[in-house]
Amino acid sequence: MSYKRIDDYSEQILVTYRDNKGGKLSGYLSNPTPSQIRDACLQLFKETEKKSDQEIIRIFFGFNENENGYKKIENFKPGKLKAISDFLKEKSIPSHTPRLNLSALLVDFQPRPFARFQKTELEISSVEKVEEIKDVPPTNNPDVIIEGEDTKKGEKKRKRFYIKLAFYISLGAMPIIAVLNYNNIYNYFKSVGNVNCMTWSGDRYQKTTCGETDKSDIVYDKEIVENFRKAKNDTIDAFFGIGGKEDPLYWYYKKNNTVELFTADRMHPTENVPLKPITEHIVRTYILKE
Repeated sequence: MSYKRIDDYSEQILVTYRDNKGGKLSGYLSNPTPSQIRDACLQLFKETEKKSDQEIIRIFFGFNENENGYKKIENFKPGKLKAISDFLKEKSIPSHTPRLNLSALLVDFQPRPFARFQKTELEISSVEKVEEIKDVPPTNNPDVIIEGEDTKKGEKKRKRFYIKLAFYISLGAMPIIAVLNYNNIYNYFKSVGNVNCMTWSGDRYQKTTCGETDKSDIVYDKEIVENFRKAKNDTIDAFFGIGGKEDPLYWYYKKNNTVELFTADRMHPTENVPLKPITEHIVRTYILKE
């Protein structure tokens, strides 16, 4: 399954803002200071009737349907809205989904939230992909390899690989399976001509050609490259979704009393250990340092 990137979402939000300067909220957003953004959110809270938009507001400001949302927003520290202010002024681009969803609501960008944007764009991309396949010219030249097409040799290797794997699993041979670790799989795909890999750079993975850099690289995964990010702890406004503590928005890694936060449940990109879902204890002790 292929997903559009959160970077695409943020860019389309900015395109909308450049065009309408906030539309009906332009009185607040033509000069989007944190205080003006908070006032715009208060206005939205009073007027918004669409449930999905109400949920965007609740998730960002951290309250449920039974609480006084207006009071929550009114008492919200404007400084925590600086990231949205900087985003609309094109000083920075946040990777925090709730912040982008609120930005989309403020400027009335559709489709929103991000999950709906992904679905819509995926449908468009699927149609475009079919058209691309139709336009690929036939070729009998053995030196020309169409992307995604296996050579006969590579196909035979692939089949033998899966036959052996199925055999080991059927025997319950866990020690043998354990030997077949991620590096073996990486080397296998490299040997049959899959040259797409990814390497960690800064706060995200980047697509590379296997072995072309000195950095450690692993088999390319489009969803991870486009959606997995290391977050900046001091720019996060909401750590949990509408489901509360059972609905984490971030996963963490802790070492030497330092916590790193990431946007998805994956392996740590450099430590090679599973990330853990954020907890209230981690937030209070290591992020907010209360």
